[in-house]
Amino acid sequence: MTFENDEFRVVRALYRPHEHLPVHSHPAAPTVYVYLTDAAPVRFSHVEEHAFSLIRPAEKAGTFRFSPGRLEKHTVENLGDIESPFLRIELKKLPLGYGDNSFRSPKSFDDVHSGVRHEFDRGRLEIDRIVASAGATTLPHANGDTLLVALADTGVQPANGGSTRLLKIGEVFCPDPQRDYRISAQDSNGVGHLLRVLIKP
Repeated sequence: MTFENDEFRVVRALYRPHEHLPVHSHPAAPTVYVYLTDAAPVRFSHVEEHAFSLIRPAEKAGTFRFSPGRLEKHTVENLGDIESPFLRIELKKLPLGYGDNSFRSPKSFDDVHSGVRHEFDRGRLEIDRIVASAGATTLPHANGDTLLVALADTGVQPANGGSTRLLKIGEVFCPDPQRDYRISAQDSNGVGHLLRVLIKP
């Protein structure tokens, strides 16, 4: 486990090339999956009353998927030659089945131009993409429980001053909900890149 508080439980997972994981289950909670690198297709074989198999398509670094959660038991097989690291973010304050349907973010998104862009909004759950490419981007405070996920090495600093927190790819941070933040690039590509997962009251 990477991080846990009253609102979020974050687990960093890794499927190695051609790895096959035995039967296991996950906590039944609405979940956001954040893909940290490009990844090959993965097969999930469900061993439930009505068994079935499905293949998660190849993923692009920086994409995400929302699942309303379900009781499930399955095996996992990475079908490709590259590893697949990702974060599984369980949303502890939302009920099982929240939002009814799954959502997979588009593989084309703007990670070049600075700004805060809404990419998903379903009632109490919102996911925004934050990019800082020229100087810095201001991230206004949001009403609700917030988790920031780094998709590039990114600096996060209170807008009214204070020390900068460096988030490496895959690291998470819960900002003070009453403060605005200054988001800045800290990697060699000159781009800061975050997802904000927000659970509204």
